[in-house]
Amino acid sequence: MDIWKSEIMAIIQGLFSNPSTRTEEILLAGAATIACIIALRLMSSAFGLKRNEWWRIVLVFVTTTALALAAVAAARIYLLGATSTPTLRLGLQIGAAVLVVLIVGIPLQLLLQSGTYLESLMAFATTLFVTALITAGVYTGYHALKAGGVQVERAKERNKETRVETEGLTP
Repeated sequence: MDIWKSEIMAIIQGLFSNPSTRTEEILLAGAATIACIIALRLMSSAFGLKRNEWWRIVLVFVTTTALALAAVAAARIYLLGATSTPTLRLGLQIGAAVLVVLIVGIPLQLLLQSGTYLESLMAFATTLFVTALITAGVYTGYHALKAGGVQVERAKERNKETRVETEGLTP
């Protein structure tokens, strides 16, 4: 069971470009989750799915995400060895996630939300694109704020040094 936990955590960290702090990891995971749920609700409505209650959206999201993580972890554990090429590793992981969305996520959405397969496919694809953009924006914003904070601290130190030098020069 520990290997499954470690693989799933490695997958999640890989999705968020290996966050350097726990705060960054929680921020990105929260932003991605909220963005995905809201985007799935909006895209479901936009592409003509009929029943768009929040509980249906959350159920589709949680089920599809859990099964996709499990499928990718299984591919990493059972199909990929240490000698696998990076291209093969990436391809199998993406393939496993896409298969789960096509075989489980979209039919589940059809069952719960009343629509066609194409409407569900377009809603899922657009949702993933929007979620990726929002998560990238949060990642960039977080790092910009972090870098800005460091620069503000440097400016405070320079101001303090300048003040000390100026006060020392005045008779």
